Amino acid sequence: MLEMVKERLKSFGYELQEGDEFALTFSIQKVENTIKNDCNTPSIPDGLVNIAVDMAVGEFLTAKKTFSPDSICLFYKSPSPRDRTRYRMPFSA
Repeated sequence: MLEMVKERLKSFGYELQEGDEFALTFSIQKVENTIKNDCNTPSIPDGLVNIAVDMAVGEFLTAKKTFSPDSICLFYKSPSPRDRTRYRMPFSA
């Protein structure tokens, strides 16, 4: 699942940084435990793997924003339909 989470972060424009591996692993384990406890099952059901990946990405980005807000940047597109330039800005919710 770690590779799936990394690919999902890349799809959002997040570039993995040194030291992110531990935080990613922690986020994944937290999400896995939450799903297993909520579903009362020893493993994550196949139908919830994609949900788990998105939850882990959310946990990771929330932790980064909380504990290291200056180290996180994401790309976003201009809202103008004519201007497709990508801008780099700090992550904010």
